[in-house]
Amino acid sequence: MQYIKSVSGRGHSIILTVLILCALSATAFATDLKPDVPDEHSVPKAVRVIIWYFPNLFLDISDIVTLKIGAGHNFACFAQVTNLVQLGFEVGDKYFIEKAFNRQYGGGVDSGYNYGFACVSKEFREVKDTFGTVMPYYNQQSTLDVYLPSDRVFRWGVRDYWAIGARAGWPIMVGAAVHVTEVVDMIGSIFCLDLSGDSIDDSAIKIPWPE
Repeated sequence: MQYIKSVSGRGHSIILTVLILCALSATAFATDLKPDVPDEHSVPKAVRVIIWYFPNLFLDISDIVTLKIGAGHNFACFAQVTNLVQLGFEVGDKYFIEKAFNRQYGGGVDSGYNYGFACVSKEFREVKDTFGTVMPYYNQQSTLDVYLPSDRVFRWGVRDYWAIGARAGWPIMVGAAVHVTEVVDMIGSIFCLDLSGDSIDDSAIKIPWPE
């Protein structure tokens, strides 16, 4: 009898969670049904959400896993379970291509080093000569330190503080990561909620009316 009661409790929790998400979704529609640009030729927000529902959901699912491949004078043996738990190091210069966090697609030149143990790490890294949507950046920790979500590489959306992944190889480096925040965003997308603000169409879709 105790087992049945436990299962029933979990079932009620799941139902309650779904109802809360549905309520949030309904609230979003109720407060934002009008087009962002007041134009008589603009498609209403509710219609735009329906049109882009599956493309947005597909992109949110694809955002969950990111990949990186590089080649050069580089050696990597590094893993992390978010930036709070790290182990290993990476050093050297490489050319790379990647499908990265925050929908960065492209490549560039990656040089420098980083190493970490548990929550402590040190890094000197520069990403430059980028192409596509990959963002160049420069990051330096002069001493052993603990990364925080407020650090600029995370605050600017260049890298994901909560990523779980690994990089390894010489001279060919392969890396992959899973992004917990994107999993949450994907769940929200099922209920028409854009938690990350990365939907394809947050502005009005214009109908090509004849002049």
